[in-house]
Amino acid sequence: MIMRKRAGKCLGVFLAASLLVVGCGTQERKKVSLDTMSPEKVIVPVQQGEDFFYVDGNGKSVFSQTYEFAGGFSEGLAPVKEKGKFGYIDIRGNMVIEPEYEDAGDMCQGYAVARKEGKYGYIDKEGKRITSFRYDAAEKYSHGMARVERNGKVGFLDSSGREAIALSYRSATDFNEEGFATVQGKKGYGAIDQSGREVVACQYDFMGAFAPNGLAKVQKGDCYGFVNTQGKEVVPIEYENVRDYGKDGIGVVQEHTKWKFVDSDGEIILKKARKNAWSFSGGRGRITLGGKYGFVDQDGEMVIDAKLANAEDFGENGLTVFREKGKYGAMDIYGNVIVEAGYDRLSSFNEQGYAVVKVKGKYGLIGGDGRRMASPKFDAVGKMAER
Repeated sequence: MIMRKRAGKCLGVFLAASLLVVGCGTQERKKVSLDTMSPEKVIVPVQQGEDFFYVDGNGKSVFSQTYEFAGGFSEGLAPVKEKGKFGYIDIRGNMVIEPEYEDAGDMCQGYAVARKEGKYGYIDKEGKRITSFRYDAAEKYSHGMARVERNGKVGFLDSSGREAIALSYRSATDFNEEGFATVQGKKGYGAIDQSGREVVACQYDFMGAFAPNGLAKVQKGDCYGFVNTQGKEVVPIEYENVRDYGKDGIGVVQEHTKWKFVDSDGEIILKKARKNAWSFSGGRGRITLGGKYGFVDQDGEMVIDAKLANAEDFGENGLTVFREKGKYGAMDIYGNVIVEAGYDRLSSFNEQGYAVVKVKGKYGLIGGDGRRMASPKFDAVGKMAER
């Protein structure tokens, strides 16, 4: 298994030019280069047998202590389990919050979710409780608000632990960077701002989270479209299906069983319909032809031929994980193979420039250029952090 991972800030990535000899001349070919942080500067939890402990980027133990469970570091602290209870250690391995909890999550925006006597609450980085343990479910803070549930109703806490938005919804997403969350009320799905004001009326059969371009997928009956944060139906609710917009601001809609790319105004930008297509990411749109995966650019030109058995969307670092002949590798947005397809599993590269690989049931680490950093000898590898 690959233990929990987090989304992080953009990794240092640059586009390098390499010269390829073609006939009597040269042709410049772009390539994505990924920086890998020095092994001594990173720390990652791993599992070997029943023991959990921490290693550096080369797989060497950072300190001797082992645990019943070890989580990744976040904001300088990591949850660990000793004698059946969870507490927190600092980056030097010192126990700074004594183990007393039944479960404990990552620190986020200065607070962490913890469980005591079957109920959830929040603590700060000193171990001080900012709420009582009274919730049936609780999520980490997101943009100053935390989603909680009690007796089947969902609401939000502010940074002081106060119930700023009453627990009155059937379900909800976390607040995004712009301060909006999707909620499910008695009459359907809609959206609210951080004051609790309804910005999109709760009238839809389904509504997804807002994409970076401010549009969210909605459903009425058998038809789909997109609304903005003011509740305006920007993309008409008339399509058989839609897929969320990517960070490039290009979405996908399905019409007459075929998929088409649309811009943030809902206009079709590429006339050629595809049997299957996904939203753009990193300037590339993932499509299938004849059951194989490839990528097109924003002009609709095929830039990576549809020859892959499977492929993920490109990340912010310009890389995608692909599968060929049952093995996994990594490729950049120009089609250069960065990691040969030779692994049983391969994670996306993290912000430190490492990826988790699986070989014969064991996990290890590779660097941004595909070099092996930690041999596959662990039963699980968790979330990496900078030391």
